[in-house]
Amino acid sequence: MTSNSGSSSHDGATAAAAAAADDSDGQMSPQQRQQQLRRQTLVNPQRPEALTGSFLSMIDRPSLHVITVSQTEMLERFERANHMLSNFNELSLGRFRQLSGEFRQHQQTLDELRKDLELVFKRINNIKRLTERAYPEHYAASVATVGELAPLSQAASEHDLASNTTTQFAANQ
Repeated sequence: MTSNSGSSSHDGATAAAAAAADDSDGQMSPQQRQQQLRRQTLVNPQRPEALTGSFLSMIDRPSLHVITVSQTEMLERFERANHMLSNFNELSLGRFRQLSGEFRQHQQTLDELRKDLELVFKRINNIKRLTERAYPEHYAASVATVGELAPLSQAASEHDLASNTTTQFAANQ
């Protein structure tokens, strides 16, 4: 058992010597760094430096630079897009407030028109009742005349409705 630990320390010394020899020239390729760190990790996997070093050896500096540059460009694009969307939201909010005010005014106008029309129809109905009381014969004759004209006007309005529907259907297609 002691001979195994002796050979293990001998392997560690060999790996350290190889690492020192590799570092002596100052420049190591990424493959050389990976091999060195694998040897160190295999020799002593408990060392946190070896684990960290193995992760660092996997990093390709030029690729890292390209990734950083592309992320910076994307960040700038997103910031510009965010700025444009913020401006759009501000303009939309202003337009919404303006149109909401106009909509309320139009809604009030329509409510006033509805009330006015209800008042007009009430007055017309009152005039009809007064006319019926004051002139029952004439009122009955006029109602009969209107009754005879009602089917004609109803047929005309149905014809107009059918032609409008056909026109709208053709326009939609």
